[in-house]
Amino acid sequence: MNFLRKLISKHPVVTAIVPIIISLLLGLGIFKVKIKDDVVSMLPKNMPSRVALTDLEKTFGSSDFIGITIGQETKTVYNKETLEKLKRITEKLMAVPYIDRVKSLANATRIIGIDGGLEILPVMENVPATPEEFKKLEASVTGDKNIVGTFVSKDKKFLSVFVFLTFTHVDSDVIYNTVKDIITPEIGPEEIHINGVPVIAGIIGRSIRKDLLILVPLVILILTFILYLGLRQFEGVLLTLLVVILSVLVPVGIMGFLGRPMMVISSAMPVILLALACAYSIHVIMKFYHHIAAGLSRKKAAAHAIDELFVPIAAAALTTILGFLSMVTSTLTVLFEMGLFSSLGILWAWILSITMLPALLTLLPVPKGLAEKTSSHKGIFHNVADAVAGFTVKNKRLIIIFYIITTLVFIWGITRLRIESSIDRFFDKNSEVRLANRISNEHFGGSANMSILIRGNIKDPAVLKEMISLENYLKSINGIGSASSIADIVCSINQAINDNDPKYKIIPPTTEAVSQALLLYSMSGDPEDLKMFINSDCDAAHMNVRMESMYSRDVKKIVDKVNEFIPKHFPKGVTYSITGSSVFTMELSHMTAISSIWSIITSLIAVLIVGIVLFRSVPFGLLSIVPLSVTMVIIFGFMGLAGIDFSIEIAIIISIVIGVGIDYAEHYIARYCLAANTMSLEDATFSSISNVGPAVLSNAVSISLGFLVLVFSFLMPLRLLGLLVSISMILAVLATITLLAAILSIYKPEIKHKIRIFEDEEE
Repeated sequence: MNFLRKLISKHPVVTAIVPIIISLLLGLGIFKVKIKDDVVSMLPKNMPSRVALTDLEKTFGSSDFIGITIGQETKTVYNKETLEKLKRITEKLMAVPYIDRVKSLANATRIIGIDGGLEILPVMENVPATPEEFKKLEASVTGDKNIVGTFVSKDKKFLSVFVFLTFTHVDSDVIYNTVKDIITPEIGPEEIHINGVPVIAGIIGRSIRKDLLILVPLVILILTFILYLGLRQFEGVLLTLLVVILSVLVPVGIMGFLGRPMMVISSAMPVILLALACAYSIHVIMKFYHHIAAGLSRKKAAAHAIDELFVPIAAAALTTILGFLSMVTSTLTVLFEMGLFSSLGILWAWILSITMLPALLTLLPVPKGLAEKTSSHKGIFHNVADAVAGFTVKNKRLIIIFYIITTLVFIWGITRLRIESSIDRFFDKNSEVRLANRISNEHFGGSANMSILIRGNIKDPAVLKEMISLENYLKSINGIGSASSIADIVCSINQAINDNDPKYKIIPPTTEAVSQALLLYSMSGDPEDLKMFINSDCDAAHMNVRMESMYSRDVKKIVDKVNEFIPKHFPKGVTYSITGSSVFTMELSHMTAISSIWSIITSLIAVLIVGIVLFRSVPFGLLSIVPLSVTMVIIFGFMGLAGIDFSIEIAIIISIVIGVGIDYAEHYIARYCLAANTMSLEDATFSSISNVGPAVLSNAVSISLGFLVLVFSFLMPLRLLGLLVSISMILAVLATITLLAAILSIYKPEIKHKIRIFEDEEE
């Protein structure tokens, strides 16, 4: 503190300019930041389903596909206009360079037995021209499970197109826009919807860009308004905004220089930092204005502000940083990086608040009429703080009883909390993605995808028969629409070469017969069709499963059933792995829950230690986490009672609430330790709330409204994040100036020290 006071007093220009220059230089990296919309990149490389995906794609090519549905509820798809539209869309998609293959009724094939072998014929060589030809087409696919339920819905109202991508890296946003440009002119009277991981990734990327362009300016606008209500001086508002903006520039700029992308969850980081970084500067400016109004010079006012606030602000910054750093224990890349760079932003906000900000305050002229304005108009936060102080002093025991009952109720609510995630939850229920998924679920048996990679002698009839058994078992489970594999093709080939007799739609009895069947197909049809299901060495097969639900609890049940079935039924030596977007979601839910539990444990221990060291008292250290603990119980209990599932955004909420919520308690206890040395417990309580209340209330409201801006995000997780953090901040500050204040007004731990205030002296 002595060093800072001398530095600011003797070299205010340098102290103000150097941090600004450093911020601007590091902030240049913001132009290098890229948006990454790849959902898979959020996952740890050693996660089982991601390892399995890598293995699957090495063997069978890209597993990414886009699903397109075409049709209308009031008319069958067997009409000239709809089928011509399907043919045009299929052909246009096949001409796109980074699309590997397109499968639809327009280019689907069927296996026909002929003398001496079989023939692979197109299901629809040309679009039918007469009613008789339409009836013939419909009759030819009826009962063919490779067509009905896959390319044509069972109710004949919708067609489906599958678009498989190459490994060539193309931004998901580009892919999405390309497909959108092809299908948009074809819409009407048929509905046309698109879904799939590349589509979701493209929409997420576009949403992140929109959020950053809209939400960041909106947060700055709201902060400006709230800060003016609290500070009552426009100069103070501008200085606070300078600290806030520079605090965001530095970590985001460093991300750009290091080549780290902005992903769906980390895209909230600029908004989070904008909301949080104002906390320290608000305290400094309010204290500076208080001393200026009391008649001190600018240098003395700045020195007093630093001397009084250095310890509590340093502790507040440290605990906030520890809250975010708890995220680096996560195995999820997106949480690790968000915790790391958010911590860096908070650290820089603290440095700016104790160096650049007081230096600028000593250089700038004192706002006119500050003393008169301060004495004649306390401001809304001062009035609220005084009212809360009076209420708390009079009703301290009632407040404690109220919080005890409330906490017990919400502890019961926590027992109802479910761990759940779904890619669907990224989007509003009326969004394009959710609508496309509903159509796919209703007409094609599911929009969620699961892939099972089976390794062994795939030509062994015993293996193929168990694959058929597994398919039938899976299709008997409620919520699974279809399951397909090379075993289905082998059955169809066997039927075709046996005079198309349905009783031969079974697996051939010998390995040689299976080999012959596959050879005949390769000679007669497109070998690429087989590559989707079996590799060239015939020692790996891909089974595709379509499900209605993407919710992790439903996916887990299916994964558990597969894990139970294969070891019990398949021949020895057969190995398998399970992957797909739905499995990612399931594993992501589990990892998020584990990460959050560790975040809570490590953060609470860290802030408890900081409290004990700061106040040199175990009781005060324990009391400092009371408002935070109560807030977290209420939030999690509310989620359980309201049916809000525990998902990835909750890990971020935990870190923010722990990091920021502890600040309020530390500020209050620091002030209370000072007041209780010379006053009665009640007077110390009233004085502490009145003194600290305006700053923490202003801070909590500005943070809450800053986060509340996230409810306008295009992505649902960020909306939930904004809402819950906003509620948490208000709960945390109220618990501090009511519950904590009430406890301290009854129970006074031994104060082993007092916070020294800088004595007035001429510089």
